Amino acid sequence: MRRFTMRQARLMAGLKQQEVADKLGLSLNGYRNIENYESKFRVDTAYQFAEIVGLDIKEVIFFRDDCNLIAL
Repeated sequence: MRRFTMRQARLMAGLKQQEVADKLGLSLNGYRNIENYESKFRVDTAYQFAEIVGLDIKEVIFFRDDCNLIAL
């Protein structure tokens, strides 16, 4: 399965950052921070994003490669 960064997924869907931000109920800067992997976000936001861009959540990369995930 091919995987896409959030930016790639958004561009493939033909959407601007502002359009995705509006659909997610975020400010443009808030969305930019998420797309640039500078901010954390909720799992439901990830599912919502995948739905907006028309991909399965497994096809979208939501974390940088060097991100450390913490198991709870």
